Amino acid sequence: MKGMGLAGKFRKSCDAALAIDPNHIETLLDLMEFYYEAPGIAGGDKKKAAEIVQKVTTLNPARGYMAQADLASREKKPDWKRIVDLNRKAVDSDPKNYNAKLALAGVFALDTLKKYDQSEQLARAALALDPGRTGAYSVLAQLCALQDRWSDLDNVLAESEKANPDDLGPYYQAGRVLLLKQKDLPAPSATSGST
Repeated sequence: MKGMGLAGKFRKSCDAALAIDPNHIETLLDLMEFYYEAPGIAGGDKKKAAEIVQKVTTLNPARGYMAQADLASREKKPDWKRIVDLNRKAVDSDPKNYNAKLALAGVFALDTLKKYDQSEQLARAALALDPGRTGAYSVLAQLCALQDRWSDLDNVLAESEKANPDDLGPYYQAGRVLLLKQKDLPAPSATSGST
């Protein structure tokens, strides 16, 4: 019951924000998330979520296509070709959008696709746009760990720590992959001087 009350308050907050600015992208995306995730008894409605994502796509194509891809990825049987196409549309609609490149890089890095070369190209393109953000480093760390590219992983982690020492996301992603693969890092050689 408490959750129902919070859902109502959230909905009212979104309505109040949209009364001030009916085209506020972040609020529209929050409301889309609410409609998609909330049960019907709490006001959830997947059809309304789809309508909102279409409005966002009209206002900001890159953000809208990414939101469409996100919703498509949550289907019981995701259509990966459609998800890739939507993320490509996001990149094409705004080639300088860091998040669009990163989203497509993340999709290509998934076990279902394993398009690691394309993922790495997109992550490096995102890094060229903004080397101070760690998202691209996280994707690169994940890719290096998936492919047992240890020296490349060391380089990516060192670069990410230099760019943003307070964000250890790339370390987490590499560790997560190694844990899932049930694999340890190779021991440093006696001549390498590594610790």
